Amino acid sequence: MKYRREIDGLRAVAVLPVIFFHSGSEWFKGGFVGVDIFFVISGYLITSIILAEKEAGKFTLLTFYERRARRILPALFFVMLICLPFAWYWMLPYQLIDFGQSLIGVPVFSSNVVFWLQSGYFEAAAEKKPLLHTWTLAVEEQFYIIFPLLIIIFWRRGKNWLAVLFAVAAVASIGLAEWGWWNHPVPNFFLAPTRAWELLIGSLLAVYYPMLHRRRYLPPVSQLVSFAGFVLITYAIFNFDKETPYPSVYTLIPTLGTALIILFSNPDTIVGRVLAHRWLVGIGLISYSIYLWHQPLFAFARIRNFDVSNTWLPSLLCVSSIVLAYLTWQYVERPFRDKQIVNRKVLFFSALSMSALMISIGAVFILKDGYASRYPESDRYLASLSFSDQKWYVSRRFYDAQLSEFDARRPKIFIVGDSYAMDFVNTYSENNYMRNASVSTLLVKAECGLVISGRDFSSHISPAKRVSCERRKPFEQEKTINRIKESDVLILVAAWKLWEAQYLDETMTALKRLGAKKILVVGRKNFGKVEPISYLGMPNDQRKDLTNAVEESHHVVNEFMKKNLSSEIFIDFQNTVCGDEKFCPLFTADSRLISYDGGHLTSEGATYVGERLFTHPLLAQFR
Repeated sequence: MKYRREIDGLRAVAVLPVIFFHSGSEWFKGGFVGVDIFFVISGYLITSIILAEKEAGKFTLLTFYERRARRILPALFFVMLICLPFAWYWMLPYQLIDFGQSLIGVPVFSSNVVFWLQSGYFEAAAEKKPLLHTWTLAVEEQFYIIFPLLIIIFWRRGKNWLAVLFAVAAVASIGLAEWGWWNHPVPNFFLAPTRAWELLIGSLLAVYYPMLHRRRYLPPVSQLVSFAGFVLITYAIFNFDKETPYPSVYTLIPTLGTALIILFSNPDTIVGRVLAHRWLVGIGLISYSIYLWHQPLFAFARIRNFDVSNTWLPSLLCVSSIVLAYLTWQYVERPFRDKQIVNRKVLFFSALSMSALMISIGAVFILKDGYASRYPESDRYLASLSFSDQKWYVSRRFYDAQLSEFDARRPKIFIVGDSYAMDFVNTYSENNYMRNASVSTLLVKAECGLVISGRDFSSHISPAKRVSCERRKPFEQEKTINRIKESDVLILVAAWKLWEAQYLDETMTALKRLGAKKILVVGRKNFGKVEPISYLGMPNDQRKDLTNAVEESHHVVNEFMKKNLSSEIFIDFQNTVCGDEKFCPLFTADSRLISYDGGHLTSEGATYVGERLFTHPLLAQFR
C-alpha cells in the first residue's frame, strides 16, 4: 500500500481537537469528533492492508493480530504503568476501585463496557478517569476480532460482494445508533455495534479507492470535494457539543468529511498540501501516543483539584502530551514495531505478562476497597465516599414508591420531581417522618423540566433530550392522573431552573385542572462547590464550622420563587435549612458531609436537612 502523507496529517486533525476538547476549550466543544475521524482512517488503512495481503496470498490471522499488538499494546501498557503510582497516591478509594476496573477492562479490550457501566462520557465524573479514552481501542479491537474473519469467509465471492456486505452492516449499525441515542444514549456512545459503521465507511473506501483513484478526476473536482470534506470536519469540531445526539446521523458530518478527504485529497489539492505539511505529518505520526497521554494528564490534574480552567495549565498539559508522545514513539513504539529488535515470541510473552499484571493489580484495588487504609482514621469516612454508592442511596427509596397505589386509610401524599425529589423522600425517611402517611412518587427528569404548559417550551430542552422528553409526557399517563386526583397533598420538588420557575403558575393551574387539591412547592437547594478531597487532613472541629457560598444561579432562582409564590405554597429550603440567603453549612455537628456533590444529600445530610426542613410550618404537620 502506497504511503500517503496526507493521511498522517489527517490523524493530526483528529487528535488535536480531542485534546483541546478534554482541556475544556470552549472553541473545540465538538472536538470529540476526532475519535470518529480516527475510526474512518483505521477502517480504511487496515482494510486496505488486509485486501492487499489477500490479493498477494500473504494474509494470515496470526500476522494480522501480531501487527495490531505491535501497534497498540507497548505504548498502551507503558502509559498504564506510569499511571499506577499517581493513582495510588492521588486517587480516593472509590476512584481507585473504578481505576481498578479499567485496569482489568483495558487488556481484554472491554473498557468501553466498563465505562458504560460506570458513567456517561460527558459526565463530570468521567473527567477524572485516567483511562477513559481507551474505550475507543476496545471498540476497534472488538471490531477487528470479527472483521478479518468475515473477509476470509466471503473473500471468494469477490470485492463487490464484500462491499455490499460492508454497506449493509454499516446501514444496520447507523440505524441502531439512531435508535440508541433516543433510548439508551450511554451504551449507544460506548458500544461497538453503534460505532461499527464508522469503521465500515473506511472499509468501503478501501474497496473503492483504487478504482476511483485510477479515474483521475479533473483537478477542480478533487479540489472542491476534498475542501468540502475539510469544511464538514471543521463544522463538526466547532459546532457540535455535549448536547449533540451522538453517535447518530449527525456523526455522518465528520465521517463523510473524512471519507471525502481520503478519496479526493492528493498532493495537487490545497487540502492535500496542507495535510502533508511536515508539522501536521509529524503530529500524525505520534498521534496514537498523544492520544494515550492526554487523558491521564488532564484526569490526574483534575483529581488533584488543579485549576484546569486556567489558561496556562491546559496549554502546559497539551504540550506535555506531545512531548511525552514523542518520547514514547521514539523509545517504545518504534522498537516494538521492529521485528529485529522484538520478535514475535517476546512480543506475545510481554503482552500476556503485562495483561496479567494489570488485571492482578486492578483486582487487588477492587478487593481491597480502594485501600481506604491509606488514610488516617479521621479521614476514612470522607475518603471512602463513593459517588456511585451515593447516587444509589439517593434514588432507591423514591423508586420503591414510584406511582405506587395509595392506602385509602391514611393521608395521601404524592411527591413529584427529579433527583431533588428523591432527596426529599430521604429527608423524611431518615427521620421517620410521614410515618402515618401513604406516599407515592413520580419521577420527572431534570432535563425535561417540571412544567405543564400549553405553550412550547422545547427550546429550553437540549436537542439530545427533546425526543425522549416528548415521548415521556408523564402528566398524560392514566396512572399519574389517578394519583393526582387521589392525593390529599401534591408536593413538587426539583432542581428548579429559572425557566421552570417562570412556568410554575401555569403548571399549578394545569395540575388543579387534573384534580390536585393542595399543592406545595419546595424550593431548590444548593451547597455550592463541594470537593470532599479538599477537606482531608482537616480537624473535625474545623470541618463542622465550614460554610460554603451557594451558586449565584441558585440564589437568582430562589429569590424569583420567593417573590412570585405565596407563602401558603412555597417552602424556602435555603432559609429554612441553611438559615442564610447565600451560604450553607457543609458538615453536620459530628463532621459528616451534608452533600457529596453540592446538590444531593448523603444519608447523614438527609437526616440533618430533614430535621430542619420539617420545622417549616407547611411541613411540620408531617413530622
